Parts: sequence; C-alpha cells; structure tokens
Amino acid sequence: MRLTQKTTDINGLKAIYVEAGEGKEIFFFIPGWGANPDAYEDLLLLLASKYKVISPYPPGFGKTYTPKKVWTSEKYGEFFINFLEKLSL
Repeated sequence: MRLTQKTTDINGLKAIYVEAGEGKEIFFFIPGWGANPDAYEDLLLLLASKYKVISPYPPGFGKTYTPKKVWTSEKYGEFFINFLEKLSL
C-alpha cells in the first residue's frame, strides 16, 4: 500500500493531500505545526490498514501553496473546515 497524492480547490487555493486505505471509517489526520504528511508516512500507512486515511498539506508547509500573507490560526481552521466540506467528510 502507498499514499496517493491528490489535489482539490479550496476557495481558489490548490490544496494537495494524500489518501490511502479503503476502510468504511475515515481517519482525517492534520500534521503538527510546521509539518506535512511526508513526516508521518509510516503512521499514515499503518492507519490505512484499517481506515481510509486523508491528510492535507497545510498551506505553507509542504506542497500546498504558501499564502501571500501570514495566516492566523483562525484562517488555518477555516481552511481545514472548507477542506472537510469540499470532500464531504
């Protein structure tokens, strides 16, 4: 099994995320501050043996676009809420 990279548009922002597994339950994993899914690949693959795992690259921390202005924690929260809504999670 491996992580599959996917993209979606979140309010005009090209958001990149990884997905693995085929379980009925979804495990949504937000990497710690300053990190991205690459740092957690082994953990995500382990979780994918039981769950469908989805983990986004937070804006500015990896492959997703870096915002022109510094984002507040509220702005990141909005991004993740919009991400979940976009994928109907």
